[in-house]
Amino acid sequence: MAQWQELNEAVWEEWLAGRPEVIQELARRFRPDRLYRLTSSGHRCYPVSYSENGTLTVAVTGQFNRILFGRKVFGIKPEDLIECDLPGPDEDLGETAREAGYSDDDITNILIPKLRRTWGSSTESPSPASPSLPSPSPPAP
Repeated sequence: MAQWQELNEAVWEEWLAGRPEVIQELARRFRPDRLYRLTSSGHRCYPVSYSENGTLTVAVTGQFNRILFGRKVFGIKPEDLIECDLPGPDEDLGETAREAGYSDDDITNILIPKLRRTWGSSTESPSPASPSLPSPSPPAP
């Protein structure tokens, strides 16, 4: 399947050796140099941390998806991840908010609160054509 970055195996094995067994098992099963698809959303992601409760934190980025903004998602259960391929050469990728001029501060302080107010605890994702998204802050002088 898709290996998206090189992993120094010696350093990886040394890191694993110092971790609890549950982390070792999870990390060997879900390597950080591989891509996985979230079954709930279809987004491609990669692991960024492992928890002793048996869940992972994954990064969902515009490098491998067309998304509103990049993010880390915690509490992902192993059964919600399937190893997948890299995006195809003609696949639309990127972060829509950044392309529209939003900064990290805009995303954190304007866009995310607006989405939370609009969508609440809904599991549905807003569509790119959602009405009344706030305008990004003007560029700093």
